[in-house]
Amino acid sequence: MKKYLAVLFVLTSFLVAGCGKGTPVTVRSAPKASGTISLPAADIATGFVDFGSWPSACDLLTANDIKAILPQTKKLKLSPKTWSGGIDIVNNLGSPVRHGMPANSACDIDFSLPNRDSHHTGSTNLSVGVGLVADPDVVDLNWEHGHKRDDPRDQARNAGTATCVVSNSRTWNCKTPRVLFSVGVTMEPSVPGYVGLGSTKMNDVTQYWDDNVMPRFVEAVSSKLPS
Repeated sequence: MKKYLAVLFVLTSFLVAGCGKGTPVTVRSAPKASGTISLPAADIATGFVDFGSWPSACDLLTANDIKAILPQTKKLKLSPKTWSGGIDIVNNLGSPVRHGMPANSACDIDFSLPNRDSHHTGSTNLSVGVGLVADPDVVDLNWEHGHKRDDPRDQARNAGTATCVVSNSRTWNCKTPRVLFSVGVTMEPSVPGYVGLGSTKMNDVTQYWDDNVMPRFVEAVSSKLPS
């Protein structure tokens, strides 16, 4: 499971160092979902929810969520994806299972934010993925199975109702009682020098994004999932 998430959903952030001052992008709290997504009962024999009944990844982090968290967002586009690869999971007996990915189990989200001159240039990309929908025991089993060999640089983080591990490439792999999901980010080199306290230094930008932006995206997703 971890290998699959790492290959499929882990995205690398490309940041460049610079100099001078920029205008910080406004970051607001994650909106609270008006209700949670209804998840069907899992199959008794396997503990999995029918693969055709998984929620669409684009319904977990919506255009309204992005605009609420980053109100200066422009050129926003959400694209549902169906990955051609398979998913490696274990059932309620601990037996390995390989299955094709459900339709719309991933979502690419592209948008632009103001640069140092307050012009909207470049592109920021988020990728949201649904890794598993199952009974809580099966979700826990796959979470433990997938994180047996974590990179020592990975960090345990929580956001909203989700328990997460943030990979060295800064993708959040997360768990709620019945769903495994991930949120990753890629930013073009021309983009990230403004995010934070007006700093264009790579470390400042990365740390600010990790501490103040990514957790809000994860909160928005977890608020839609049953706790």
